[in-house]
Amino acid sequence: MMRRILAIGVVLVIASLTGCNYFGQCVNGSGLVISEVREIEDFTGVVNTASFDLIVTRSDTYSVEVRAQENLLPIIETYISGNTLIIEIENGVCLKSNSNVEVHVSMPETELLGLTGSGRVFADVLVSTEVEVSNSGSGYMEIDSVLTETLDLGNSGSGHISILGSYVNIVDAVQSGSGSILCGTLFGVVEVDIRHSSSGRVSAILLDGVELDVVLSGSGRVELSGDVEVAEYSLNSSGRIDALELEVSDVDATNTGSGNIYVWATDLLDATITGSGDIIYLGNPELSISITGSGSLRSY
Repeated sequence: MMRRILAIGVVLVIASLTGCNYFGQCVNGSGLVISEVREIEDFTGVVNTASFDLIVTRSDTYSVEVRAQENLLPIIETYISGNTLIIEIENGVCLKSNSNVEVHVSMPETELLGLTGSGRVFADVLVSTEVEVSNSGSGYMEIDSVLTETLDLGNSGSGHISILGSYVNIVDAVQSGSGSILCGTLFGVVEVDIRHSSSGRVSAILLDGVELDVVLSGSGRVELSGDVEVAEYSLNSSGRIDALELEVSDVDATNTGSGNIYVWATDLLDATITGSGDIIYLGNPELSISITGSGSLRSY
C-alpha cells in the first residue's frame, strides 16, 4: 500500500507542476457563467491540480461538465492520463474569475481521488474494491462516504481530508503534512494502520474494529474513539496519542519520546517506556510494565 501511495504522489506532484506554472499571462474572467460538457473516455480516478472546485457524483455513466465564465473555458483542461482524469489550467497561464469555477464529474467507480492544488473537492460516495484519497496541496477534500475493501489515505500537504463515514475492511492512513485526516465512523473495520510523521492531526471513530496499529513520529496528534479488539501504539516524538475514548481489550503501548500516550484498556496493557513521556491508562487491565526512561505509567 505504501509503495502505491508514494507512486501516486509522484504522479500528482508532476501534474501539479504542469498545471500551476504561471510564467505567462493572466486571463481575467468575463461574460456569463456557462456550462460546457466535455467528451471524454472512461476513467477510474480524478485529480484536481487547480484552485477551483471539483464535485464528484456517483453515477452509472461517465460525464465531465465545466462551469465557468465563457472566456475561461478554453484554458481549463480536462484529459485522461492512464485511467485518471486530470483537471488543470493550461500551462503558463493563470486564471482570475469573478465567480466560482466548478468541474462536475460523474463516474460509476472511483479508485483514486486526488488534490494537488488549493482547490476543493467534494464527493458523495466513492465505491470500488480499492479506493485511494490523496491530498498534497493546501485545499480541502470532503467525502460523504466510502464503500470499499481497502481505503488508502495520504495527506502530505497543508490541506485537509474529511470523510463522514465508511464501510471498509482495511484502512492505511499516512499523514506527513501539516494538514489533517478526519475520518468519521469506520464501520466493521478489520485492520487500521496509521502512520503520522508531522505536525498535523489524524482522527477516527472505529466501530466493531479488530486490529489497530498507530505510529506517531511527529509533533501532531492522533485522536481515536469507538472500540477495537487489539491496539498497538508507538510514540517516539513530542506528539500525543489520545485514545481514552477507544475501548480496547488488549493494548500494547510503547513510548520512546517526550509526548504522552492516553489509552483505554479493559483486559491487558503491555506498557514500555524508554523516554520522558508518560502512558496514561483508563480501565482496570492486567499490567505488564517495562520502564527504563524518566516517564511514568499512571492511571487516568
